[in-house]
Amino acid sequence: MAGNSKLTSRKKLFYVLVILFLIGLYALHFLEPSSTTLPTKARIAEEKAKIRDLKEKLAKLEAVAHKRDSRRETIKPMTTGFWPWQGRTTANEIQSRIQRIANQAGVELSNVSTPQIRELSDHIRAIEVTINTRSKTSIKSVFRFIRDIEGNKPHLLEFNDFTIRPNKRKGPTGVTVKKCKIRAFVLSKEASEYLEGI
Repeated sequence: MAGNSKLTSRKKLFYVLVILFLIGLYALHFLEPSSTTLPTKARIAEEKAKIRDLKEKLAKLEAVAHKRDSRRETIKPMTTGFWPWQGRTTANEIQSRIQRIANQAGVELSNVSTPQIRELSDHIRAIEVTINTRSKTSIKSVFRFIRDIEGNKPHLLEFNDFTIRPNKRKGPTGVTVKKCKIRAFVLSKEASEYLEGI
């Protein structure tokens, strides 16, 4: 019986050792990280090369961005006074601004045209509004109107053409302004967004 007991114990020990060996093989094959993820010299060198490439690309992008920003800052002063393009809203805003200046100067308008839009280049448009005044406008009010139109800030307005005449040949009581064309220069949507850094 004692002999059989020893044999049984040896078998159990053998089985335990076999099981442990198999577990070790499984862990070695499936659980241990592969050589591609270990911090080997080759792996470290490869990652360093990737980082170096990314730094070089970033430096090139920063150089392009700096050049673009410098060009934009050079162009900005040249566009001082231009109106930013906001679609038809810009034309309506220019027309409303002219009417407000006329009211503030004491000039009564008899007619205000629909704003006319002309493309001067790919990125610049001219918007023109034609006005006429009532016949009993004082010369002082007209001078005030001219001054305020030419002094409009921050976006400029300018006279393209106008005619001032006495309202009567004999004994005039005021003046009348006919076919007075007032113009504003407007940047395209693309140019406006470029200058704003969008």
